[in-house]
This record gives sequence, structure tokens and C-alpha cells, in this order.
Amino acid sequence: MPWSNQFINQLSSHSLTPIYELEIVRATYGVGSPTIIRSVRGALKIVNCNVQGTSVTPQRWSVSFGGFEVSLVGDIRPYRNSLMRGCIGILRVRFVGGNEERIGIGQLESIRGQRGNFTAVFKDIISAFQSRIDYRSNSSFEYSQLFFETVTTTT
Repeated sequence: MPWSNQFINQLSSHSLTPIYELEIVRATYGVGSPTIIRSVRGALKIVNCNVQGTSVTPQRWSVSFGGFEVSLVGDIRPYRNSLMRGCIGILRVRFVGGNEERIGIGQLESIRGQRGNFTAVFKDIISAFQSRIDYRSNSSFEYSQLFFETVTTTT
């Protein structure tokens, strides 16, 4: 995800006020209703974000390209149909006077917290491709892949 030069220059500023936006997108047969959660308005607000970097586990040949955690404050009930385990989220940030930049894409792994303070944990999008995003109950191989509609055969 290339960032603009303006955004990169703003990162070295002494005083930063990030404005976050989390967009929940819905795959055709995926979980979660489309919505946007912001740090500046709404019943549920983003107060902080933590983006993890890449890690490699040599013993298991496992690679993680980094996920992110979003700290949320407010009433989560209006978002119960959007923030469902398995939904895809896009995290964006901008600074005052700057353009919005995408800093993470991931799949919601868990939400923890209580009484108005929650943490939504998103795993990296590469790991999400290894899991099933389609919610239909069918045990065939056809729906177990992310791009199941692209399979074609010929003789």
C-alpha cells in the first residue's frame, strides 16, 4: 500500500492528531453489513489503533503480514450486524490538513471488552485468504475457497 509523500512527511511531525476510519465491507456471501466507524462521530468511536508488523515462525513455516487492533468506545449494539467474526475491515487514517491513507486490511478475528470499552482484533488479509469467508452452509469444496466462482473447466 503506497502512501503519498505528504502523508509520509506528516508522520515525522512533532504533533499529530490521527483521525481514524474503519470500513466494514461485505463480500457477496460474506458476513457483516457494510458500515463505517470513525474516531470523530457516531455511537461507537475509535479511540486508538495498534498495527502489528510482519512475523515469521520458522518451525511451522508460518508467516503473518501483520494485523491490527482497534480500540472502540461507546454503544456497540447498533453495529452487531456489521462487526461479526469473519467480516473484512479496512483501516484508514488521516492527519489534520492531509489526505486519508489506508494502513490496514484484515478479517475480524475477535472482539473483547465490556461496558462501552471494546477491542476489535483483525488478522492480516493474507491469513484471511486461508479461511472461508462464504457463510453458506455447504460442505462441498466449491464454497470453501475465497474465489470459488472463478473455477472453470473445459475439455
